[in-house]
Amino acid sequence: MGMKNIRTCVFASICFMILVSNSAASEISNLRISQVNAKLPIVKTYLDISDASGAMVQGILPEQLTVTIGAKTAEVKSIVPFEESDEGIAYILLIDISKSLKETQFIKIREALNAWIDDMAEKDRALIMTFGTKVTLVQDFTPDKEILKTKVGLIKPSDNDTQLHLGLSKAMETGRRTDTDLPTRRVIVTMSDGDNDFAGGMTKQEVIDRIKEEQIPIYSIGFYKPPYSNKKEEYLKILGGFSRTSGGEYYKA
Repeated sequence: MGMKNIRTCVFASICFMILVSNSAASEISNLRISQVNAKLPIVKTYLDISDASGAMVQGILPEQLTVTIGAKTAEVKSIVPFEESDEGIAYILLIDISKSLKETQFIKIREALNAWIDDMAEKDRALIMTFGTKVTLVQDFTPDKEILKTKVGLIKPSDNDTQLHLGLSKAMETGRRTDTDLPTRRVIVTMSDGDNDFAGGMTKQEVIDRIKEEQIPIYSIGFYKPPYSNKKEEYLKILGGFSRTSGGEYYKA
């Protein structure tokens, strides 16, 4: 996967309940709100509007959308494909460094991270955060691809415990930062086997509650250490559930 799946999102000016007229709805297989940025009276909404093949549906007009906020109807001012918006994306790269992943899986994780970094646009920024026994900020937001790739090269599976839930919570907290040089579009990208084995840590429900509150999409890539087992599959399903609840997507490595 790459950033194309995210960059084909579009944003409208108002949100919360969005319906598409019959003339446009026939092509649409998926309409999902992935993030909201409110600066009243304008509410910018990032949407994924795609067909059955996953491609962005083109040519939707503002008058084809009916939008309500609570009981009130809102006016849609414009719809712009993200690639034409002249916006960047602030990526929070959240990496599992627990020993539940072997070095062979971690090689693939580094390859995926470096490919993601290579594909960053000029206005994009990325931050690297790891989670294992604790959650650590490895690199703050930067547009410098070489710095990011150098830090990726230093990451390895080193910890005995996995605080996935706390890692996601910290990533969402980071996504609320209001630095003037950061794009308003925020995305969490996490690579993990989905196992959260830290005793006494955050619960699954606490993470879900936080996701619903923060509304930052989580794009997760699921890895697991062979051999396959039903238990490992259950962990990946939980990881996928977090992503879908957030408005993001889950991808099996």
